[in-house]
Amino acid sequence: MTRPTAVFSVLHPGNIRYFKEFMESLATQISECDVLLACDDVPDIGHLLRAHQSSLNVIVLPVKGTLVQIRQASIDWLRGLPYRYYVFADSDDIQPNDRVLAAVSCLSQYQVVAHDLLPFGAGGLSKPYWSKRLLNGQQLSRADIWQSNVFGLGNTSIRREVLLQFPALPENLLAIDWFLFYHALGNQSGVFTHQGAVHYRQHSENLAGTAQVTVERLKNICRVKMAHYSALGSTEAQEQRSALSGLLEKLEKDKKYAQEAVFQLNKQPISYFWWEETNYLYG
Repeated sequence: MTRPTAVFSVLHPGNIRYFKEFMESLATQISECDVLLACDDVPDIGHLLRAHQSSLNVIVLPVKGTLVQIRQASIDWLRGLPYRYYVFADSDDIQPNDRVLAAVSCLSQYQVVAHDLLPFGAGGLSKPYWSKRLLNGQQLSRADIWQSNVFGLGNTSIRREVLLQFPALPENLLAIDWFLFYHALGNQSGVFTHQGAVHYRQHSENLAGTAQVTVERLKNICRVKMAHYSALGSTEAQEQRSALSGLLEKLEKDKKYAQEAVFQLNKQPISYFWWEETNYLYG
């Protein structure tokens, strides 16, 4: 009998070193769930899963291609499966034992749920990252993620019907999660919860992390947001893209401005949402 809930993740060679911890955290979930893995060029996945066969029911989809192609193939796969709830998780993170329980509880009222983050690295586990800015149970609309995002493919849970609201993915996207959930929130509000906060691993390969702002990081945020607004295509989105293009040009040409911008951003007592930093540099 199929369980109503599945945890979905993508595994690629760069995350294999973290995979054992990830799977062990899923085995401790208070609520039962299946595990769905899209495996991108992972050698001998059967060997990696052998240690977890007694505690978890794992279904594997082999995938290849670009990041966008892999995410599109994964979405298409999930649409054909019978689960009621999907809990998205990154295979380099660790899930608290109440992640699935918290997700299902919130999904009884909302179609989209964002869980808070607990960043961790060599220095251990940090405090909840966004809980001082967003209330437990706070509703979030599309407007709330117009210029930044908190709904990631590592910390968000959805009802099955949300998969049908996801549009086809343009190939040039860099922030796939932001694009998907922006569309998913078109006619409804999602919710932010402090429960089931994801242990969010910080390392150099994170496209979006919680590290200090640098000039290169700031330039990358501009590029990510420009690709996002290009994909949205509306007049307002193109205005945002134009403003970001101007900001990127200034960061590249004016080193003094770039350094001062980074200094001021790092002085702010703010736990930035994903891609939010540029919002403080232009209106």
